[in-house]
Amino acid sequence: MPDRDDVNRLVIGSFRSVGSGASFIMAGNQGHRHDWASAFPFFYMADEAAFIGTSNGIHRADGLVGLAAGRHSGCDAATLLW
Repeated sequence: MPDRDDVNRLVIGSFRSVGSGASFIMAGNQGHRHDWASAFPFFYMADEAAFIGTSNGIHRADGLVGLAAGRHSGCDAATLLW
């Protein structure tokens, strides 16, 4: 089956272990840019002074679980948001 380009994809790299309780929430156009300094899922507000001169901060993107993925000690579950 060929890859689709009209949906987001979740890509999990080689040799990754995803335990029970993990959830992946693919938000499509409702996420936030991972290259911004915030991890809070706020929305881009074009009329706010802080956003003047920036491009649209909400982009659709694929999710990637890569090399740094791991379960930390004492963590019962993980939720990854895109």
